[in-house]
Amino acid sequence: MSLKDVLTGLLTDDGPHYECRNCGTTLEDAEDSCPNCDSSEIATYEFDSDS
Repeated sequence: MSLKDVLTGLLTDDGPHYECRNCGTTLEDAEDSCPNCDSSEIATYEFDSDS
């Protein structure tokens, strides 16, 4: 997946974006731990598509 694909997805997605703070894995849904590295440090980003 290219950076352009990721950014386009973020800008057109109305829902929150979940990402592991430890390894950077993007998660589809809110989870208690990262399926890649088992870290519990999951960041949630909300993007306002009305801007």
